[in-house]
Amino acid sequence: MTPETKCGCAVLAGALALAMAGCAARARPAANAAPPAPLSTPQTQVALPEPQPLNPDALATVPPAGRPVAAPAASGSAARQAPPAAAQTAPAEQRPAVQAIVSAEEQKRLKDSAEARKREVRAVLARIGGRSLSASDQDLVKRIEFFLNQSDQAERSGDMSQADAFAQRAQALARGWQGGR
Repeated sequence: MTPETKCGCAVLAGALALAMAGCAARARPAANAAPPAPLSTPQTQVALPEPQPLNPDALATVPPAGRPVAAPAASGSAARQAPPAAAQTAPAEQRPAVQAIVSAEEQKRLKDSAEARKREVRAVLARIGGRSLSASDQDLVKRIEFFLNQSDQAERSGDMSQADAFAQRAQALARGWQGGR
C-alpha cells in the first residue's frame, strides 16, 4: 500500500467514525415506548379491620398508695376532672447523689488540699477587705465567695473531690485577680 492510500483510508475511517457517533448522539427513543413503571402504587381503597372488643378491666387503673380515689362521674361531660393539687402528691424520695468510691487516704488528701486552698483564698480576701473595689472587682469577689461556699457545701455532704475542685476554682480566680494587681 502506498502512503497516499494509507492516508486516504485513515481519513475515510475517521469520517465514518464521526458520522456514526453523530447518529448515535441524535438518536431518539421510539415514540411507542411505554413510560417507566411508578415507584409505588397509590392505594385508593381503604379496608380497615373489624373493631375488636374492649375489656373494661383493661382501662381500670390502680391509684398510687396514699392518694384518695375520686368517685366515678355520673355523666360523660363531668368525667373531665382537674389534675390533683400539688399538696396532695406525696413528696419524692431523696436519693443520695452518685459519687465515686474513693479510698480513705485519697479522701484525707482531697480534704487537706481543699482546706489549704480555701485558707489561701480567704487570706487574699482578708487583705482586700477594707478597700473600695470597682464593680468588676466586686463581681469577681462574689464569684470567689460562691466557689468557696460550694466547696464548703460539698465538704459537708462528704464529696471531697468536688470540694477540692470548687476550692481550686476559687484559688485560680483569686490568684489571677491578685496577679493583675
